[in-house]
Formats: sequence, C-alpha cells, structure tokens
Amino acid sequence: MADTPASSPSSPSALAGQNGAGSTPAFGTGASTTPSQAPAAPAGPLVPGSPGEYALDLPSDFEAPEGFTPTLESPTFAPLIDEARAWAHEVGLRQEQFSKMVAFGAQRDLVEHKALTEALEGEMKALGVNGAARIDATVRWLTAHLPEAQANAMINNRLFTKDMVEGF
Repeated sequence: MADTPASSPSSPSALAGQNGAGSTPAFGTGASTTPSQAPAAPAGPLVPGSPGEYALDLPSDFEAPEGFTPTLESPTFAPLIDEARAWAHEVGLRQEQFSKMVAFGAQRDLVEHKALTEALEGEMKALGVNGAARIDATVRWLTAHLPEAQANAMINNRLFTKDMVEGF
C-alpha cells in the first residue's frame, strides 16, 4: 500500500488520531483543541508582499527619552536589516510584528546611549567645574596640531576622559 499524506505518521491527521477524538495539542499549553477551538488568526495587516516592503518603523507605543533618536537606517546595518526583512517575510511576520522587532534594536541603542551619557557625565564631573573649558582647549589643540582627519577622529569620539584632557 502506498503512503499517502493522510496515512503518513507525521501528517496532521495521523497525529490528530494519536491524540484521540481528532484533537491536536495546543502549542505551549499542554491542552488539546479541536479545529473549531483553534485560536483565530491575529487581526491586522497582512504580511508584506516582499521583504523590501517591511518599513523600519517603530511601534506607536515606543517611547524614547528626550534627546535620543534611534538610528534605524544606516549603511553599516543595511546587510543586517536586509537579512531581518528576509527572515520576517520567510516566517510570515506582519508589519506590526516586524516593527516590534525593530524596537528591540532601538532599545539596544537606547541602552548604549544611556551608558555613553553616564560615562560622559562621569568624566565631566571628574574634570571639575572647568571641565567644559578644558575640553574646548583640548579640541582647539588637536585641530591646530593634527591633520584634520586625525583631529576629527579624536574629537568625534566625544568621550574626553579626565586622563585624555590632562594629557594635553
């Protein structure tokens, strides 16, 4: 006798028969459901037609602190974003679900932003009341004595530590 999908041990109908009375286990609950009890498909927009149609939007409930704007599009992250879009399309994520995934990246950026802000504040405190003037003097020295590209590489770092400033 030829194996047909209905008689295959791994087919849904064969597995349903193993669980008794046409029921199938409900994922993650340990309970059984019949097809009429299965959860309804989530409401909302359908899966975009292609991976490139996923927008890099944050969910409407994402709250960023003042002064923080997450970098969603960046040439550095473009290959990763393309891969995320392809994966989202492959697994059938809706735009809303993809946006929630984008929020995880923004939250990572926020954690990094907070850590850098705290480090900057700590270094400014260590530099004392004249910290801003001391950093300004360091920036002026760097731009006067180094080629522009080298000076900018050091200045754009923006994290002037007490030891760096005292070195100048």
